[in-house]
Amino acid sequence: MEHDEEAAKGVVEALGRAATGCVMSHKLQLSHIDGMGICAIAAENITTDEVLMRLPPSAFLKFFLDESANNPSACTSLEMDSVSYTQALLGELMHVIQSKPNGLDLSPWVCSVICLMRILYGNQVWKTHDPGIASYIEYLPTEVSTPDHFSSMERCLFRGTTVAATSDWQGKLLHKVFETCVEPFIRLFPEQFPLDNCGYNSFNHCAGLISSRCFHIDGNGPYMLPIIDFVNHNLHPNCDVSCLLPPKHAQATSSANPPSNLCWFALIATKEIHKGEQLFVTYGKELSNTQLLQKYGFVVFDNNLNDTVLVTEADIIQSLSTQRITSEEVNSRIRFLHNIGALQQGAIVLTKSDLLPPALVTCALVLTSKNSKSFRRLLGSSPTTQLLSYTQLRHQPRTESAAKGVLRAILRLTQFRLSRYFPPNTNSIKKQQAMAMSPTTPPVYRAASWISATEKRMLCELQLLVASELDTIGS
Repeated sequence: MEHDEEAAKGVVEALGRAATGCVMSHKLQLSHIDGMGICAIAAENITTDEVLMRLPPSAFLKFFLDESANNPSACTSLEMDSVSYTQALLGELMHVIQSKPNGLDLSPWVCSVICLMRILYGNQVWKTHDPGIASYIEYLPTEVSTPDHFSSMERCLFRGTTVAATSDWQGKLLHKVFETCVEPFIRLFPEQFPLDNCGYNSFNHCAGLISSRCFHIDGNGPYMLPIIDFVNHNLHPNCDVSCLLPPKHAQATSSANPPSNLCWFALIATKEIHKGEQLFVTYGKELSNTQLLQKYGFVVFDNNLNDTVLVTEADIIQSLSTQRITSEEVNSRIRFLHNIGALQQGAIVLTKSDLLPPALVTCALVLTSKNSKSFRRLLGSSPTTQLLSYTQLRHQPRTESAAKGVLRAILRLTQFRLSRYFPPNTNSIKKQQAMAMSPTTPPVYRAASWISATEKRMLCELQLLVASELDTIGS
């Protein structure tokens, strides 16, 4: 832990020596907290609007080209208010990518990852020219704690969760992107990208770092902001990251949003912070725990109102198909559900604010009806989307039997979904939550326990809602 703190302070000192104007307030302290790593702490009381960190362009990295930068010289000036040597190299590389060599038209995200691969795994000559950035790059983690980097045993802990469902296709997508976009590009430049050092694992590591370490600010990004990225996420932040004009330009323009090629970054307190309190920014106020884990490698151990449960097409077919209809008819009805938007991207999302969405009701109705005529009659009086909410179903005449069938089908579906978790029994919810809250539990186990317990609780709440409605109809 002491080594971590010393290494973090070494980054601050190296950047301060190498980048003119890079300043960290004496009120900001970097300290190790068990279970969280290096965190930013208030060493003294901090007032609202106080600037705690200031980064000039030579102290951070951006992985995109300014719209105004139409030639490499726009990125290679090494004057005081300009970019670092490393950024100059990246600017030249991004212009090469933009020229579409061999017809390769790479997305901005792929461009970002390739640029980071150039720094971490390519020719390392740049380090001798840029000791400040080099100290930061060397501090970056060699392992990323997002699901794409979990072991097979760790993946099993997330069985049945939205994390497991989405991570499978994301992993396949990453392999496809590497094989069709990244590998063909780096083979064109073996001097910059030694092939024995720039394989899929290197690409996956850089992709994880771009996702978990970078900022998008004022519509621009990704940026890597040394030291500022030690500040952790909270839904109720006490700091913000802002783009400012450099000191010598600040009074020469009235622009509220300076161009990114002139931008300095600052960490600014948005409220009073008492000595000893941790500094926080928000990585996104609408992110679920699954999204936080996939993008940043952590979860929030709190009642996250954005959490969801994913019900996949396979879940629906296995739990709702009956012997009364043939497999060909099931496939026909599934195609119908896709066409009307009930199975967008092959799944239904249950949220805490809507555990019984129209898409779920519609799927249950379509797959349990005796014939297509009966469900088409009910859907015909719904809005043009043809998705039927439970309220709309109950307000139609003579639908008591259909409503009971839908509710019973949803009970089967929830029971099936609950059986897929690890462990499957609902009695484990409290135990899993306690395990997640224990600082002695390994981080991946904490995340898996919390997400699994949250999703189980949401499905149990759906069961209670459906059972209550069935009682109401029965009475």
